[in-house]
Amino acid sequence: MNAARFLRLPPDLPAELRSNIIHYYLDISWWGLYAGATAAFLTIYAARLGASAAQIGLLNALPSAISLILSLPFANIVQRMGAHRATWLGAFFSRVLFRPYALRPFFVAENGQVTAILVIAVLMTVPNILVNIAFNQLLIEAVPSDWRGTVVGVRNAFFSIISFAVTILCGLILTWLPFPVGYQVVFVIGFIGGIATTYHLYKIRPLALEEPGAAQIVQRLPRYLPPIDRQGRRYLQVIGILFLINMTSNMIAPLVPGLLINTLRLSDSWISIGTATNSLIVFIISLSIARLTRRVGNRGGTALGAALLSAQVIILALASNPAHYLAAVIVGGIGSGILMTAQYNYHLESVPQSNRAAWLSWNLMLGNAALLIGSLVGPYLAGWTGSPLALILFGVLRLLTGLLVFYRG
Repeated sequence: MNAARFLRLPPDLPAELRSNIIHYYLDISWWGLYAGATAAFLTIYAARLGASAAQIGLLNALPSAISLILSLPFANIVQRMGAHRATWLGAFFSRVLFRPYALRPFFVAENGQVTAILVIAVLMTVPNILVNIAFNQLLIEAVPSDWRGTVVGVRNAFFSIISFAVTILCGLILTWLPFPVGYQVVFVIGFIGGIATTYHLYKIRPLALEEPGAAQIVQRLPRYLPPIDRQGRRYLQVIGILFLINMTSNMIAPLVPGLLINTLRLSDSWISIGTATNSLIVFIISLSIARLTRRVGNRGGTALGAALLSAQVIILALASNPAHYLAAVIVGGIGSGILMTAQYNYHLESVPQSNRAAWLSWNLMLGNAALLIGSLVGPYLAGWTGSPLALILFGVLRLLTGLLVFYRG
């Protein structure tokens, strides 16, 4: 991606496509407020309230269990509603529920805070299922394939630089304000960012109808079964491999907040610096990711990103001071910057052309299965081995999945 294409769109770009791309960029920019605020500090807040690794795992596992059950039926809803309508309506109803994160201390006693967080996460699940199925289909319909890689890369760059700035700001807020007032302010910032994205998702419009014959194929098949042709078999292989990558990631995620707070004893300031540094590195990598994927392909980029993230986990498991933590952040930032774009495009370029909503619902179902299994198994194994050894084992497992992508993907 050259600098000119990153900073401005060509003057001969069709108006409809130009509008879609601009709204995609604004959508992810507002989402950076949520990611740099609520998403960055919610599990840290739960850990400071005394949540165990198992409870933090449940924060992901409970919604994923519900989504696992509802993903296939919701493909039919997306098919009837259309990707555009399902995306912005699902986004609106789920992001309205970001607000209770900030209001929760006014209505819930401290000993019920962790339970309240879990309840809110569960309530957000149903509208989020619509978004998770429909958003990818809308991107395919609203941005042609020759622009899709650029749009995803630039979105990641905007997301990273904005979440970097917001995370730094939130770290300062948490330092200046007493607990839990600082976290309430942080969650309000996340709510503003989340709800603002809904407008830009509403403004995005599909550029073309579904491929001819796709609707008829759906009518002739069993309700939830897409056509298993050559494209279908290839897609099942891809999402099966991505299932393994996501499962290892979700084994690791519940263990990290406790490690940072209870083992390394890092302050909110150090955690915000680390999170912001990660976002800044992802931004830098996103500016040049197109050159990398042109050389190694999206599959090769996915394998490389997974390998670097496995190294990050092992460094973090062996860390004993903030300097080691920052070393893990740097390695992880490079890996995340590569993986975010490469894995997303690796997946999208494999989606069969017909019956997309059904196929994307299968992807969502496997993604939630990975989230459910990883979130439960990770803390359980860590309870037997201790978090550092478990992280090393999970890091090695993630490395093996990266090799699987490279050789079999």
